[in-house]
Amino acid sequence: MVTPMNYCWGRRSKMISFGVQSRERGTTLVEVLMGLFLLAMVGSGLLVGLSTASISSGIVQVQATADNLARNQMEYVKGLPYQVAPASYSTLPPPSGYAVTAQAVSVPGTADQVQNVVVTVTSGVKTVLVLEGMKMNR
Repeated sequence: MVTPMNYCWGRRSKMISFGVQSRERGTTLVEVLMGLFLLAMVGSGLLVGLSTASISSGIVQVQATADNLARNQMEYVKGLPYQVAPASYSTLPPPSGYAVTAQAVSVPGTADQVQNVVVTVTSGVKTVLVLEGMKMNR
């Protein structure tokens, strides 16, 4: 059994044992490879997380822009003179990459005094948002 008295500090600040052979002389190739493997796994996990966050940010930005466009267009249509339905109202100029349409359909039983306005926002060929609202003939 080795007791603390069996150890002595050498000239180079290394611990020397008397009568006991130390088997640890440094890191082995297996330990280095395991460390690199763990580092690679953590790094790839971080990259996947950053990629997902970037994609999600782009989707949220498109949806927020479409929501803003649709609400602005609906307010613009409500301020325009009443047109007998079915009608297509003029639209505000959208930013590049987006298209906006505003269609009106009369509500049954209202003698064409109330219409349902449908504003559709598309980005490329994909419909991003559809907003419906009512417009009255005043």
